[in-house]
Amino acid sequence: MRIKKLTKKQRRGEDAFNEHQRLVILEKDRRCFLLNIAAILFNMKERQWYKDILGDEDAKWSAYLSQVELMFSRHHVKYLIGIYHYFILQREISIDEVANYPFSRLTDIIKFANSDEKVDMMLEVALVATPQDWRDTVKEVQGKTTSEDCEHLFADIKICEHCGKKVKN
Repeated sequence: MRIKKLTKKQRRGEDAFNEHQRLVILEKDRRCFLLNIAAILFNMKERQWYKDILGDEDAKWSAYLSQVELMFSRHHVKYLIGIYHYFILQREISIDEVANYPFSRLTDIIKFANSDEKVDMMLEVALVATPQDWRDTVKEVQGKTTSEDCEHLFADIKICEHCGKKVKN
């Protein structure tokens, strides 16, 4: 059996595809790591173990997070714990499954979906929607006008080339 030699263009396409696949796998792994970190942080906060680590019963959560070894912002930790608490603890979805979704979309679901049906619908859409489709989905759940339903009213805007200030015409 003869092995066909790939052209330079075919090899480039194959290399690009392989690198893309590596990136997809690494991104999912990163999300899994972050969700595992969120689980630990959730326990550290809920059980107040951070006070034991800091050796101070009056220690603040922010003091624990700002240790040089951690350096987590409170905002980022709240974001991660919110996703972990809602999807993994409350809805009992596995870390591996939750890691398939962009975290920003999961946060939108937590904020705007007020029923199990809406959560399920938004989870389905979150995996396949373009950014505009996702914005429309969120607006639809909120009961707002989507880009498809809008009677667009456009405004001309001037932007200063020096400082970036914007002014409507």
